[in-house]
Amino acid sequence: MASLAVVAVAMLAVSLWVVPESLAPEHRHSGGMGETFRSFRSLLADRGFPLYTGAFALTFGAIMAYVSASPFVGQVVLGMSPAMYSISFAVAASGVILSNLVNARIAVRFGPRRMLVVGLGFTTGAAALLLGLTLAGALTVVGFVTCAFFLTLGLGFTMSNSSALGLARADRARGAGSAIMGTSQFVVGAIASPLVGLAGEDTAVPMAVVIAVMMALSLLLGLLALRMTRRGRR
Repeated sequence: MASLAVVAVAMLAVSLWVVPESLAPEHRHSGGMGETFRSFRSLLADRGFPLYTGAFALTFGAIMAYVSASPFVGQVVLGMSPAMYSISFAVAASGVILSNLVNARIAVRFGPRRMLVVGLGFTTGAAALLLGLTLAGALTVVGFVTCAFFLTLGLGFTMSNSSALGLARADRARGAGSAIMGTSQFVVGAIASPLVGLAGEDTAVPMAVVIAVMMALSLLLGLLALRMTRRGRR
């Protein structure tokens, strides 16, 4: 805790002294809390912003379910050694690194809407496969790591593009939009994490179910957001 506190203070100091304000002076306002809450209200009343935020937060919740339960599933259910589990987790986590690198290169060409669909396809497909293998009693180490890799691969595409599309609708209230998105993802993550342990440490079913449900809802909200915000529609 002490180390985390020191790091947090150091990050705050660097952000205050080194990182400049990126918002142009003519776009800044000093309306206080009243203006802030009006921004929140306008964003939540928007046609697409809440839907993109929901897809963003639910995808994060699915990942938090995986992160919370994977040590028990990997080592207790599947019998992996601590070293083997560490390697498998690193392999799975490499998916989000790869997707962010690819997304940064091709999102401009193909657009965030198409890339969001790609991300939702990867994450939902991985969640469905994980659920199917788990319920069938056919989950293996290879299957587990493969599902986790494609889940995190889709994470990079889904979260980056859903946040970009959502914040694009915030106009000059992007600070408020970012606050809503950030808060929502950690609220959903906090809900998902304890759910995966409801049946104890000896089964992967709660993890697979929570991930599948959250990704199904994320897919629904993401596709609905894309439909509701087609070009020319606000």
